[in-house]
Amino acid sequence: MALTTNTKSQTSGVCNVTHGQLVTDGGTAAALTIYTGFAPRYIKLVNITAGTQYEWYEGMANANCMKEVTAGTYALDTSSGPTINADGSFTFPATTIVASSTFVYQVIG
Repeated sequence: MALTTNTKSQTSGVCNVTHGQLVTDGGTAAALTIYTGFAPRYIKLVNITAGTQYEWYEGMANANCMKEVTAGTYALDTSSGPTINADGSFTFPATTIVASSTFVYQVIG
């Protein structure tokens, strides 16, 4: 078996971290853009109302993420993940940011 390893490290020795909470109202679901000011390497979004988790790791394609489908079981989801933008922000689609829900997120750069 051949093994290819790619290792990344923080070039400046500084780790950027942000986290937050948001609550959506009962209106129509809408896409959500979060501005961090740094390039994300890991994003975790949790819908604490529905108990759904989404995780994106650096190297994954836009709109891809690992989604918790049942308690402790994750599967690749190719439409619910974030799109990483060049300006240090990312956008989750409206299908992920549903109405009448509370979300928490953590971003590491």
